[in-house]
Amino acid sequence: RHLREGQHSVIFYLYEIRTNFQHFLQRPDHKQDFVSQWQADFNALPDDLWDDEETKSELHQRVNDLRDRLWDICDARKEEAEQERQDIINESWLQDSIVIKMNHFFSLMQAELNRFQDTKRLLQDYYRGMEGKIPIDDIKRFTRVPLVQLDNREILESQLRIPLISRISISPDSTMSKPKTKAILKGKIDYSLENVEANFEADEKLLMDTWQQASLAISHMVAAEIHQRLMEEEKENLPADTKEKSPQMGTNKKVKKEPPKKKKTDKKAKGKSPPMAEVTPVTVTAEEIAQMEKRKELMLKIKEEHLAALQFEEIATQFRLELIKTKALAFLEDLVTKVVDVYKLLEKWLGERYLNEMASVEKLTEVARYHIETSKKIQNELYLSQEDFFINGDVKVFPDPPPPVRPPPVEKEENGTLTIEQLDSLRDQFLDIAPKGRDPPDDVNQVPRKQKRLQKLDHYLPRRNDQFLKIWLKKYPWLIYDEILN
Repeated sequence: RHLREGQHSVIFYLYEIRTNFQHFLQRPDHKQDFVSQWQADFNALPDDLWDDEETKSELHQRVNDLRDRLWDICDARKEEAEQERQDIINESWLQDSIVIKMNHFFSLMQAELNRFQDTKRLLQDYYRGMEGKIPIDDIKRFTRVPLVQLDNREILESQLRIPLISRISISPDSTMSKPKTKAILKGKIDYSLENVEANFEADEKLLMDTWQQASLAISHMVAAEIHQRLMEEEKENLPADTKEKSPQMGTNKKVKKEPPKKKKTDKKAKGKSPPMAEVTPVTVTAEEIAQMEKRKELMLKIKEEHLAALQFEEIATQFRLELIKTKALAFLEDLVTKVVDVYKLLEKWLGERYLNEMASVEKLTEVARYHIETSKKIQNELYLSQEDFFINGDVKVFPDPPPPVRPPPVEKEENGTLTIEQLDSLRDQFLDIAPKGRDPPDDVNQVPRKQKRLQKLDHYLPRRNDQFLKIWLKKYPWLIYDEILN
């Protein structure tokens, strides 16, 4: 559970590192202030100096100064970003996380050791009980797997319940003092990443050593148990031989020292048994011998079963320890690989950002030199911020010049069509001839007033030329076009 939670915390932490570093790279700069000031000074140049060669050279020199100042800003931002990345790498988060994960795996190894020791004790008590022996009081403490000390505080040994070992960390100075020739040939060496990889190798070696110590401890416990069983078997066989030999040696000595006494006793009492008759040899029946053989076979089976169970438990425990070791190495390697990939990604973002900023400054320089050579003012705003450069068409730094006065329109005659001026002149002539649109009294026959009547306007219009009056057609016969067309 702790390992799974640790994996989630690693993912969250690496995501936070990436997002925070992106925000750091996108922090605002002050390059736009220098660009705006230069553009204002450039546009303020008098018009009579635009074509002067000395003035142009001076403007080019100002562009160079502006470019150098912007480059200095880019270099300073790059150094700050590199320092930020270095601070992220030098944080103790990775080292502390590795130590915590290693202690978790060491705790799993300790659990397997405790399980094996408990099982060994259970088997020992069980089979000794089957043999009818008293269980041995094991005063020895369980073997302890040392944990890695998280910090460098000094702790007294009497206060420790679990042994601690200090983590070996390689300092950056040692990695810088021994650079690799291949890396030198390639170019710049990233000593911080080499330090991370070197520390991982040291942690890997520590993990392997701890696993090997736990494995050897189990092997030693099994060997000690087998040796103890053999010693007990030898002790059980030794007393039986000595019991058979000791009565024979005692009777032989008595027989050699007491022959004269037997002669005297024979005279006094011939019916009494000699002293040798007191120590009678133990007679073992065939049934007892069969029971003893059966017991020996049973004891041998018990011993073999005990040792087989112990060895089986040893193999299972060694397999689980091997599995924990493999998982721990894969887990640590995955953790270090993810962290190193993030560190390399930060370096890639940093380099790309720096190159883009330098390229934007170059584009600004090209635009400025073009306007200097063409002797044109830069009306639209030059926008330079971070890695973006463009000419803002929506913002103008000075207003447009007033438009020229529009000349009066002159209408041209095309395809015989009358112009407006000609139509106005024609209208004036018509009004002079007939202001009211009627024929004058001289041009018509005198009729009596009685015969006068109101006539409509259609009377004065021709049938086909309804758009003009008859008097106009009389004055200007060229207006009659219906007959010509038809």
